[in-house]
Amino acid sequence: MRMSHLAAGIALVVTPVLLATASTQLPPARRLPPPGTMATRSATQVISPVALATWVAKYGSDGVSTIDLIVLWRGMPGWFSRGSGNGVSSGGSNASFYSTIQYGGLDLQLEFDSQARVAQVQGMRVDLGDSNVILVEGVDMPGGPMVAGTLRVESDLPQADNGYPRIEEVLRRSPQIVSYLGCDERLPDGLAQKMIDVICARLAGQ
Repeated sequence: MRMSHLAAGIALVVTPVLLATASTQLPPARRLPPPGTMATRSATQVISPVALATWVAKYGSDGVSTIDLIVLWRGMPGWFSRGSGNGVSSGGSNASFYSTIQYGGLDLQLEFDSQARVAQVQGMRVDLGDSNVILVEGVDMPGGPMVAGTLRVESDLPQADNGYPRIEEVLRRSPQIVSYLGCDERLPDGLAQKMIDVICARLAGQ
C-alpha cells in the first residue's frame, strides 16, 4: 500500500515575547489522501513545565487519526524556552520519518521507521515492538539525553471541532505519562506558567 507523507510541524514556544503567537498557532488544514492510502502528520509542542512532545500520527481518507509514535523530551523546568531560534523541521517518505528539533539551545534528532518499529533518538536505537511512546530524560544535562523507557497508550487521536489534534487526551490515558510530565513543577515566568496551566488542566481531564 502506498503512503503519502504530509508532515505538519507545530512549534509552541512559551516565552513572553512569543506567547501570543504560540497560543493562536494552528496546524495547516489536512489534505485527505486518496482512498486506500495513508498520510502522516506530526507536531512538536510544549506539553508541560518540563517536557516537549513530538508526535507522529497516520490518517486515511476518512480523516481518522491514530498515533504511531510519541516522544516525550524531559529536562529541567523551562529548558525549552532558553536561548533563541527555536523551531522544528520534519519530513520523510513512505514509512520513514525524521525530525530536527531546536529548542533551548539544543538540537534534538529523531528518526523513525514505522514498519520496522525502530526509532533513533539522538543516535540511540530504540526497538519499539508494540510500544508507541518513548520517554527521554535529561535532555538539557551535560551528558546529553538518555532513553528512560517505552510504553504503549491507546492510539486513537481525537480531534477538536477546528481540526486541532487533542494530544493531551492521548497522554492522559496513562498515569505513568502524566506523572512523567511533572505538571507540579513551576516555571520562573508567570505568564508562561499560565499557558502551561491550561495544558496541564487538559492532561488532568479538566
